Amino acid sequence: MRIATYNVEWFDALFDDAGHLLMDDHWSARRDVTRAQQIEALGLVFAAIDADAVMVIEAPDTSSRRSSIRALQEFAEAFSLRARQAVIGFPNQTQQEIALLYDPDVMTAQHNPQGLPDAPHAPRFDGRFRIDLDIDATEDEVVYSKPPLELAVTLASGRALRMMGVHLKSKGDFIGRAALAAQKQSGVARRLCCFEGDADLPLFGGESLFQKTCKRVSHSGFSAPIVIGSNNHRFLIGEQLSEIGVDANSILLEPVGRNTAPPALMAAMIAHEADPDALVLLLPGRLIGGTAGDLLSALVVAGAFAAFLSTTSGLVVSLAGVISQDILGGSVRGFRLAALISAVVPLGIATMTDSTALAGSVGLVFAFTASTICPVLLLGIWWRGLTDAGAIAGMLTGALLCGGSMMAGTLLGSAATPPWLAQPAAWTVPAAFAVMVLVSRATQGRVPRTITRLMTRLHTPERPLATER
Repeated sequence: MRIATYNVEWFDALFDDAGHLLMDDHWSARRDVTRAQQIEALGLVFAAIDADAVMVIEAPDTSSRRSSIRALQEFAEAFSLRARQAVIGFPNQTQQEIALLYDPDVMTAQHNPQGLPDAPHAPRFDGRFRIDLDIDATEDEVVYSKPPLELAVTLASGRALRMMGVHLKSKGDFIGRAALAAQKQSGVARRLCCFEGDADLPLFGGESLFQKTCKRVSHSGFSAPIVIGSNNHRFLIGEQLSEIGVDANSILLEPVGRNTAPPALMAAMIAHEADPDALVLLLPGRLIGGTAGDLLSALVVAGAFAAFLSTTSGLVVSLAGVISQDILGGSVRGFRLAALISAVVPLGIATMTDSTALAGSVGLVFAFTASTICPVLLLGIWWRGLTDAGAIAGMLTGALLCGGSMMAGTLLGSAATPPWLAQPAAWTVPAAFAVMVLVSRATQGRVPRTITRLMTRLHTPERPLATER
């Protein structure tokens, strides 16, 4: 027996109120797809599945004017499907019913819900559930927006079985259209809270990785943790925090995961309210401790250190080559000496600088390079009017302006340094370009006579392309 399930988006929009298919060239609810195109594609898929029963999620709507059963059975007849009988469960207000299309020669199926609508412990799916949604020790009343479909199925052989169809994409509680509209109009938003990811299992030492992560920051050096996670894990978070005796500052539950940036922003805002000068340590929900964690950390650090060494060695070789060729005569001994100087001088400067200032200086190094080398590089390649005097004047201007800004920022301190001094490249690079152009125009007599030939050689391919005669 073949049983399939199919979530058909915007299925309801392909039928009129009488349940007839809208086989026309009007746009469907899908982007750049007509209703006829979508209907034909769905017919091909259902025919290819050729299932004895298909649980249709987001089936056509049932209301006072429309019928899911009538629409689905007309669809099955239009494409000669074996699964040609339909049954639905409790209709809902979302225009996305749950229905079963089945082959009456293979089985019979009927809606057969279990339980009572208002039973306190196990109500029927169209009943009201009382669940603590936000772990505030107060039960909230919840109603399914799309009640699951419970079916009693009898096969042609006489064997009986039960089948259930659930719209699992709908994770939130449904409080009714009128209540939702009133809530939206009043500007009231539900408070959400939770833990992102799959349920944590006690893999290491009887505790989950989430618990171990929380315990790492539960000593006197940290404030109470702020936990951010998925609404699916609201109970798991509370239970696991209670097991290890950790009280969270806040538990924020996300209805939908949004990666790292939004949780980091929310945590920073909460911490800022309590202490404007607070430092926030952003941790993943799972940290591996012990020997396994140390080995994993060592592997990551080794990879980072290898990348650092390869980059540094490349820069040392490049700088040593320039120094040895232009200053030390280009000999092997000169290159070795230049390599030693290129490594020792920056190392000496680094030892006199704290780590924070060293990290922040990377941007200033790029700003200084852009203010000096970038203008002469671009103009030297693309402008015939550049002179040696203009190039020297522009490079000196960029170096003096950018270097002076860096020194002024150091003397003033980060708090008192204005943005135009903290980020000098925004104006020192244009100034270097302007000086280079102005001085070159004032010294046009210094442009080499061979500039045309040099530019032609620079921009012409080394070998002319072969042509056929």
